[in-house]
Amino acid sequence: MHAKYGSKGLVILAINVDANTADAKKFLGETPAVFEIAYDAKGVTPKAFGIKGMPTSYLIDRTGKVLSTHTGFNPSKKSEIEAALKHALENE
Repeated sequence: MHAKYGSKGLVILAINVDANTADAKKFLGETPAVFEIAYDAKGVTPKAFGIKGMPTSYLIDRTGKVLSTHTGFNPSKKSEIEAALKHALENE
């Protein structure tokens, strides 16, 4: 999604909550990400936002309004999520 929509203003920020940051960096060395990654080894972020499952994604507009939330990974929802993303970018 970042490669496809980054030029239209999409910004992706991932927050890795692995207790051992080295594990995350090893994984990312093997499977590089092309977006920003922050590290929260203490798991403060999931607690602060009441995250119930991983991964959890938020679609947030330029004003900070949360447009949608998705929990878990379900490939069958890719089209639905991409449509919401395109709509948000077109209506900014």
